[in-house]
Amino acid sequence: MEKIIKKVMIICMVTCILIIQTIGQCRAEGENVEITKIASKVFPFHYGEEPKQTYRILQCGDKVAYTLNRSIYPIGNNYSEIEPYNNNELIRIIEAGYPNIEIEKLGLSSSEQAYVVTQEAIYATLENKDLTLYEKEASLGTKMIDAIKKISSKVSENDIALREKNKGWIDDEVDSNYCYKEYRVTMKSRIIENSISLFEGENCKITNEQGDEITEILDNQTIRLTVPKGKEQTINVKVNYTIEIPKVYKIIDDNKNEYLIVDFYNENRQYEYKVNTKKTVLLNIKNYNKETNLPIKGNKFQVLDKNKNVCIKCIETNEDGRVGIYMPIGNFYLKQIETQEGNLQKEMINVNITGDEEVVVLNVFNTTLKKEETVENEIEINLEEENKQIVENHIKDISNIHTSNIEKEIINQTNETNMHNINYFINTINRKNIANLTKENTYENEIFEDTISYERVLPGESSKTTKTRREYQNYVDSIKNSTILPVAYKK
Repeated sequence: MEKIIKKVMIICMVTCILIIQTIGQCRAEGENVEITKIASKVFPFHYGEEPKQTYRILQCGDKVAYTLNRSIYPIGNNYSEIEPYNNNELIRIIEAGYPNIEIEKLGLSSSEQAYVVTQEAIYATLENKDLTLYEKEASLGTKMIDAIKKISSKVSENDIALREKNKGWIDDEVDSNYCYKEYRVTMKSRIIENSISLFEGENCKITNEQGDEITEILDNQTIRLTVPKGKEQTINVKVNYTIEIPKVYKIIDDNKNEYLIVDFYNENRQYEYKVNTKKTVLLNIKNYNKETNLPIKGNKFQVLDKNKNVCIKCIETNEDGRVGIYMPIGNFYLKQIETQEGNLQKEMINVNITGDEEVVVLNVFNTTLKKEETVENEIEINLEEENKQIVENHIKDISNIHTSNIEKEIINQTNETNMHNINYFINTINRKNIANLTKENTYENEIFEDTISYERVLPGESSKTTKTRREYQNYVDSIKNSTILPVAYKK
């Protein structure tokens, strides 16, 4: 009987202790249950035809507080109740907003801006507002509206994510029996600690970009998963982590108005990522100088899928001019994006991976740059074509011709009769408005328009002469066939 009494007394004592602790905890929480206004702000956006709102930034002790009613003004109210809040939709809004998400990730620059967009997202959810009706009044308004839409969207971000940087497997330069794939890590800033490990994978490892094995990951880090070549297996990557997550409480004042208080607590979670090493083929790219047949180091390539979307951003040739990458079966394109030697290969190369071969070798050649040509080489043109351009087509850029230079060239190269030909040609051109010349006003048509009995002094003759239409035609042909006129004209 005494033993039973003792047990009952012990149970009662333990119960009393628990009750006292609970009451003390409630009182401790109750001491901080007072909503205060930190500031009142107006920001450059509004909804539909409604005027701009004045937002009261609220706080409960050192914790962020939100109101569930636009018209509530909490100063002077008494708060009698506090309890956990269980509206999953609004909890998700708070998880996607401030203070759970950093200000910068919301695209904003101050805690007041981040608070207001989260408060407006709560209002918009409770009032079923159409998010497309928000209108900006300044550039800041655009950023805040975008943040409201982002917080209000149904898409929630993972705490941790691994995203492939390349679709194929890259040949390991350290050990040719292995290949690797790179992943970019994204993780929330409220993750306190983490550890990464592999399950269900044989002879695999997780490393950084330098090839050192790691047990912890960082936000925006690039990691490598290295696996044996030619082995089909499923690899399970696991990350155990601890994260601060929002814990939302609801308090009610003496007028039955509701407020939300955002607190945080730590929770242990796990992230899993599975990789299947399916059938892949080694694409072995060899890049050479076409003239010397020597390898080119440092040339960079991209790999694009069949729709010409980039699937591997950049691979670079080693000192042997080679780079290897393991590709799945399918149709791809290889594009050279940078070259250290020779001309850039502008045409994309189609690569069809069928799986019939273990290795596909692709030779890429770059031609060396041609030596810079001199100005004289650049302006040399075929004499016959130049004659046709002068006499038959539009005459362009004649204003830069210097008669003195032409005369010097002709004196050195030809006789007096040819000099008359050139002078006649230049004088004919100078008499016209060169900028407005058309095909109908060319030298050839000028002669054709003369009548049969027209008398004029022709180059090379001292007196007037009468020419028939055919004779004029023959004279024009002789000008066309001249090998002196184009050279002088060109200079």
